[in-house]
Amino acid sequence: MPQQGVVLLQVAVESKENEIVAAPVLLQQLDLTGLLITRDAMFTQRALSIQIVEGGGDYLWMVKDNQPSLRDDIELLFEDECVSAGWSAPPLDFTSARTLDAGHGRSEERVVTVSSLLADYTDWPYLAQVFKLEYSAIDKQSGEVVTALRYGVTSAPASVLNAERLLAAVRRHWGSRPGCRVVVMAA
Repeated sequence: MPQQGVVLLQVAVESKENEIVAAPVLLQQLDLTGLLITRDAMFTQRALSIQIVEGGGDYLWMVKDNQPSLRDDIELLFEDECVSAGWSAPPLDFTSARTLDAGHGRSEERVVTVSSLLADYTDWPYLAQVFKLEYSAIDKQSGEVVTALRYGVTSAPASVLNAERLLAAVRRHWGSRPGCRVVVMAA
């Protein structure tokens, strides 16, 4: 558990392998029932997603260029609508949550926007929701502004992981110590 700094399981990785090879082996040793498993974008893999959900848990993955079709679909969903006269925008189910924090000489804002509209559209295994995470920070001394935009997916439905809980799960993931970024939360 990252909050306590406790290592529950370890799996050795061969010198020419990476964590993706070890992840399925490690997950087989866990009771995933009711847990939310998060990892970096490189873990956004179909087989891991299936293994987690069929083991009774849910996944929360960030989506980057390693899954270009999925990323493109999510980006398109969250693009601003361009509506012409006589036409209306399609119905959307977007929900959002926002946090504001100040500390370490900067103020930070995070806004997550969540939708289930791609659940029936994409062929990603067990997809329930997609999200867009917008981050901005202002250095109070220099005035420098840093922004970031990230996308992600989860198998957890909104009834289990609404926008506020999803944002908290992402924050816990990135707030864990480097090298210990597996966050396990009871769903």
